[in-house]
Amino acid sequence: MPDENAKPRVRVKCPHCGAAASAPAEYVGRRVKCGAAACRQSFELAPVAPAEEPAPPAAPPSAPPGPASVGWPGVPDSLASNPGKVPFNPLRWYRHQPLGLIVGGGVAALALALWLGLSLAGMKASIPTKDGGETPIWLFAPASLATMAFYAWLAARKFNSGDANPGVVVSLSPALLAVPTDLTQGGGSYPVVKIVPIKLKASGGQPLQLGTRVATVATYAMPPNKHAGHWSDFYPYPAEYATGDPQALQRLLASFTQTQYEFLQQALTRIERPFKPGLYAMWETPDKPAGRRISKAADF
Repeated sequence: MPDENAKPRVRVKCPHCGAAASAPAEYVGRRVKCGAAACRQSFELAPVAPAEEPAPPAAPPSAPPGPASVGWPGVPDSLASNPGKVPFNPLRWYRHQPLGLIVGGGVAALALALWLGLSLAGMKASIPTKDGGETPIWLFAPASLATMAFYAWLAARKFNSGDANPGVVVSLSPALLAVPTDLTQGGGSYPVVKIVPIKLKASGGQPLQLGTRVATVATYAMPPNKHAGHWSDFYPYPAEYATGDPQALQRLLASFTQTQYEFLQQALTRIERPFKPGLYAMWETPDKPAGRRISKAADF
């Protein structure tokens, strides 16, 4: 099989969004789609003059080519292209994600109640250890509270440095939010849409409606194969889970472009309805259509 990387390549640039990439020289003159998730517009491929666009550094041999005919460089895998920098209110977070509070607080309350009850009854309020010592039951209470605090710290870190993406409400019953992103780590373009259930009845002080725009912040999952060239999934959460500050929310919404929303609207037309939670690929391959649901690595 011929080596695709050995074929002559030219530097190209999307005339719509300015994204730069390299492509096989044989594609010059053909119409291609921009691989950037926020663009995806068609154009006639023409080489960029060397003086206008310097040659890129050679790609590492382990990085596979992307699925698109033209693979656009992505964001470095250690950085968010649009960091959320959302102020974090732990009480607001636990109101929307109460499981940690219920479990941690429940264990702490149970430990204190058990310790107090045994102590008042004149019984030993401790647990024997292997070395012959004893651990007071009340120690489970601060341990549980410390775990809750650590969980909140992780959430705060996510909303501060996670990647901000636009979301649009696509269902009210149940409440579902569609969020686009590109899972690339630099090896091509992997535009996707994630549909997630949300626990919001209002956004920006207004009741949720179909089409309501909701800012989200996401973390990304590392694939089993670290040389895959893309993340395996991402997990967006509404920024309003962390803050009710209208200025912070408006700043985040203002950071998204109309092109991103247009891409999302176009992508939603390719996803089967009624909408269901899941991760959906928005690129085509010879045997896989855009809009397919991704449930395993082979679906890429």
